This record gives sequence, structure tokens and C-alpha cells, in this order.
Amino acid sequence: MTDLSLTKSYIIKNVGPEIQDITYAQKFLQTAKTKKDEPAISFYQTDSDEPEQLVFSELVHYANSIGTGLYKTVGLKKGDVVGIYLPNCLPFVLVEAAVESCGLILFQLNPTYQSDQLARLVQKANPSLIVTGTPLLPNIRKFSTDLKVLLVDALTSDIENNNYSYE
Repeated sequence: MTDLSLTKSYIIKNVGPEIQDITYAQKFLQTAKTKKDEPAISFYQTDSDEPEQLVFSELVHYANSIGTGLYKTVGLKKGDVVGIYLPNCLPFVLVEAAVESCGLILFQLNPTYQSDQLARLVQKANPSLIVTGTPLLPNIRKFSTDLKVLLVDALTSDIENNNYSYE
């Protein structure tokens, strides 16, 4: 029989950096302030394209703009749940930064989920908004016409049908 009791560590004086009492958003904004003109992300649409690059100040600007739209146009409140139902794309990164930095709760949804899978998860998480693209919208509308949806590829909003434009 193997002895699984705790033993003395062989690492002596293992001193690491002090753990800070800081949120992800606060740390991101601190970093953005000191590195505002440095590259924050490089996003490749395809393998052959040049990457779309954003410096920290641009990323903060987009996150603030999206966050303002989520509060003022969509009508979200601090603590509301936002589902992101997107494949890997630049709007995913920008919406995630906005949600994380403005007091909302992020709920990630795999873009391969079908309507029945989404319905079960949405019922449990009760998001106030789902961010997605037009091709995935039918999967949401099969189980809910009342749920607010932000479409990253729509040029105009259709607020009567709870569809908001990312623009």
C-alpha cells in the first residue's frame, strides 16, 4: 500500500511574486495604461492574410465603446449575464474585453451547439444578451424570440425582434 500522506517540501525558500488583490479588468487597464502604444493582439482572419493588429489604447477604446453600447443601447445592467456564441473572431475578443471590464458576467457558448443544447444552457444561465453572428441566429430563435441578441455581422438593428447591431 502506498503512503499518500503529506511530506516535507524539498524546495527551500520558494518565494514567488506577491499575489495582488486585483481583478482581471483592473490588471488589464493598468497594463494598457503603461503599454498604450504597444501591440495588444494580432488577429489573423486566414493564414495568408496580414494580421489585424490593435495596440492597447485601441483595445481599450473598443472595449469602452462596446461596453457603453451594451449599457445604453441594449439596456444591460451591472451583473447581467452576456453569452458569447461565436467562433474565434476579432469581435469575440473585443466583446469579451468589454464584458470583463464593465461589470457584466461572461458566459461562453460553443458555436457548434445546436438549438436544443443552447436552450438547456440558456435556461440555466439566464443571459440578458447573447452575442452571435447571423448564421447562428436561427439556433437561438428556435427556442426564444424574446432573448436579446447582438449580431456582430449586422449593419442595422431590428429592435422590435430583439436583434441589435454590433455597429
